[in-house]
Amino acid sequence: MQDSVATVARTPLGSDGRAGWAEVGDDTPDPVEDHPIAETALTAALPPLLPELFINRELSWLEFNRRVLEEARDARAPLLERAKFAAIFASNLNEFFMIRVAGVIRKIEAGVGDPGPDGRTATQSLAAIRDLTQELLDDHAAMLRHELLPKLAEAGVHVVDYDRLDAAARHQLADRFDRGIFPILTPQAIDRGRRFPHVSNRSINLIVSLRLPVGARFARLKIPATLPRLVPIATPPSDAASPPRLRFTLLE
Repeated sequence: MQDSVATVARTPLGSDGRAGWAEVGDDTPDPVEDHPIAETALTAALPPLLPELFINRELSWLEFNRRVLEEARDARAPLLERAKFAAIFASNLNEFFMIRVAGVIRKIEAGVGDPGPDGRTATQSLAAIRDLTQELLDDHAAMLRHELLPKLAEAGVHVVDYDRLDAAARHQLADRFDRGIFPILTPQAIDRGRRFPHVSNRSINLIVSLRLPVGARFARLKIPATLPRLVPIATPPSDAASPPRLRFTLLE
C-alpha cells in the first residue's frame, strides 16, 4: 500500500498561546484546560524581587573598568601595551563621569528620591561611586608610580618631574615655552565683576596668579588641546653600548 503524506497544521494551546503546540484534529489533551493547578501557576504574579538581587549599573561599570586596570598590571603583557591600558582606564573614567555620573547628578538636582532596582537612591549611588572611584584612582596612581614608570625608565623612557631637571633641560624648556606655548595662552581673569569662566570637558586648566603693576589677580588658564601633554626633552646622544634615552616632562 502506498503511504500517503498529510499536511498537519499546528495551533497554540490555550488562549494565550504560551502553553505549547498540538496538531489540529488530534486527541492531545489541552494541558492548561485539564490541569487547573498549572493554569494557576502560569497566571500567578511573580514574587517581588529583592534589591540585593540587582547590581547597581554605575558600580558595575566601575568594576568593568577595574578589569581594564588589571590588564595594565599584567606583567606578561608588553610594557607599552600595559601603558596603553593604563591610559584607556583614565579615558574610560573621563567618559563615565561625563555621561553616567552627570545623569545621577541630574536626578539629585531634580529631586528624584525613588530608589533604583538595587535599593539605592541617586544620592546613595553617588556616594558609592565616589568611594569606588577613589579606590580605583589610588590603585591606578600606585601602579603608575611603582610599576609602570620604573619599568619604562629601565627601558630608556623617562617621565621626569620639572623640579628634577638640570639647568640645561630647564633652559631648553623655557625657550620652547617662550616661542611655542606662551603666544597661544589666553588667561581669563576671575573677579567679582565677571562670571566664572566655562571649564570645558576633558581639558587641563590652571588657576594662576597674574603679576600686575598694582597688586595681583587670579586667572583661569586653559591648556590648548593642540599641545602635547608630554613634552620631549632633547638628550645628548648615548654611546653605542647604552640604550637610547627618551625624556619627557608634563606640559603643565
